[in-house]
Amino acid sequence: MAAFRFVVQDQRLANIPLILETPTFEETEVWRREMEILYELQEVTGTDEEVETILKEMTDSWRDELKAMREKSGKGPKPKAVKGEAAAKSKAKKAPAAKKKGRGKEASEEEEEEDEE
Repeated sequence: MAAFRFVVQDQRLANIPLILETPTFEETEVWRREMEILYELQEVTGTDEEVETILKEMTDSWRDELKAMREKSGKGPKPKAVKGEAAAKSKAKKAPAAKKKGRGKEASEEEEEEDEE
């Protein structure tokens, strides 16, 4: 959020049309809220500590809102698996690599010919 704050508050960029691409998951509600947040960032001022606190609150709030929007729409990234589950699934999917039996020079020449095609 801090980076966007610097962009929206930079006077050199005032009155210059900007294009932002935002994933909406086919829901305009997400895009609309993101635009509102950018306008809110224009007004964030204060000491460094105050700004940091405000930006953290805005970020946490937006994450919660976005999560709720995704759950409501059923779209967006799927929740990540628990660490142990992901490792077990990963191991189960990997099949051992097939070992080629040494057939000597003929085998390597045949493989080279296949690669060239």
